Amino acid sequence: MGTDGFLFVQDEKLRWLICTIYLLVCAIQDIRRRKIGIPLSACAGCAALLLNAVSVITGRSSMPFCLGGLMPGALLLVLAFVSRGALGSGDGICFLVLGAFLGAPVTWILLLCALLCAALFGAVLLALHQAGRKTRIPFLPFTAVSWAGIMAVRLSGINW
Repeated sequence: MGTDGFLFVQDEKLRWLICTIYLLVCAIQDIRRRKIGIPLSACAGCAALLLNAVSVITGRSSMPFCLGGLMPGALLLVLAFVSRGALGSGDGICFLVLGAFLGAPVTWILLLCALLCAALFGAVLLALHQAGRKTRIPFLPFTAVSWAGIMAVRLSGINW
């Protein structure tokens, strides 16, 4: 593997490390306060912009890859607006930042896995009569669990 391959691997590991730390902090904030910190998201977003700029300039990544990852977060923000806050805008902001780091394929997989985890948890709560139709549960902890699963698959050597 040449130097360029080494830099790409290091770039990917850095992205995944930043995403892990960012998502864990956001999940804890979502559980405790039902809000995520805007300064934290702004700093992480700036780091993503910087990494993406370096990747595009050096030719290791393309602009559509970088921009495509923003779509899941944009969708969540639109849904938050349309639902008048039933879906939190913090989830959309978090997915915007994650999408900027990870690109479209991984971000869509993460969103779908997190939705599946949250739906299963909600079904269990409903079955146990612990929640009603209007019960609100934080979404980012399910995203963190899904992220751990994606990382476990990735670290096991399975590549998609």
